[in-house]
Amino acid sequence: MHRGDFSDSSDTAVCFASESHVGDDYPNLEDDMALKPFDDSDIPDALEFLAQWVRRPAAVGAILPSGRSLAHAMARQIDMAKPGLVLELGGGTGTITKACIEIGVNPRDIVVLEKASSFCSMIRARFPDVRVIRGDARRLETLMRVRGIGPFKAVLSGLPLLSIPEQQRNEILAQAFNVLAQDGVFVQFTYGPLSPVPRAIAQSLKLVKDRSAWVLMNVPPASVWRYSRARQAMPMKQSAELPNPALSPEPEAAPTLAAPAQAAE
Repeated sequence: MHRGDFSDSSDTAVCFASESHVGDDYPNLEDDMALKPFDDSDIPDALEFLAQWVRRPAAVGAILPSGRSLAHAMARQIDMAKPGLVLELGGGTGTITKACIEIGVNPRDIVVLEKASSFCSMIRARFPDVRVIRGDARRLETLMRVRGIGPFKAVLSGLPLLSIPEQQRNEILAQAFNVLAQDGVFVQFTYGPLSPVPRAIAQSLKLVKDRSAWVLMNVPPASVWRYSRARQAMPMKQSAELPNPALSPEPEAAPTLAAPAQAAE
C-alpha cells in the first residue's frame, strides 16, 4: 500500500483502542502482547515493498508493509453491522485487505485502489474475490463512478497523507468523502501525535474525528484515526474540477453514487 507504515519490529505488538470504538471486537491485549514467531513468508513482501519505495519513495512512504496489529486496528473501524462496500486506498501487499477478511468482511465487498502494478498483481493472486483497480487516488471518484461502484461504508487509507502536497491531499480527501455513504467512515493512520487530516479541511468537510487506537509496538508507534461527517452535514457536490476544500466555505449537496456493481475484473 502507499503508506508510511512499518511492520512490527519485535516479536510483540500492543494495540490500545479508545472507548469510542465501533463494536466490541478489538484485539485482546493479552493476545497482542504474546510472543509471535518470525514468519519468513513475509520476506518477499518486504523486498517488494522496499523495491517500490526505492522507485517512488514519496508515493509509497514506507520501506516495509503494515504489521498485522496495525492492519487489524484499521480494519476494526469498519461497522460490521452495516451492509456495504469497503474501499482500501493503497493496497500494497494486501496486509489490510487480509485483516478486513479476517474480521469477517466479505472479499466481494472489498475494493482496492492501488497504483503499482506489482502490488495489484499480488493482491489479485492472494485474494481473487477482491476487486482490484489499478489507478491513482487523485482520480478515485472518477474511477469508482465509471465502474458504477459505491457508495462505500468505509474507506481505509494507507496513503502517506502528510507526505502528499496539500492541494492533492485535499482533493483526495474530498473525493473520498464523495464516494462514502452519508454515515460512512474514513480511516487513516499516522505516526505523529496530531490528526493526519488538517483542521482546515476537516472543518471544510464538516468532519468529526476520533483517535480510535494506538499501536505502540509498531515502528514507529502509530495511531489510527476515524473520521465521519457531522450529523447535520450534507454530502459534497460531485465535480470534475474539485475546489480546494480548505478554501471552500460551504460544501454543496451531492447526488448519491450508483449502486455497487460486482463485475469481475
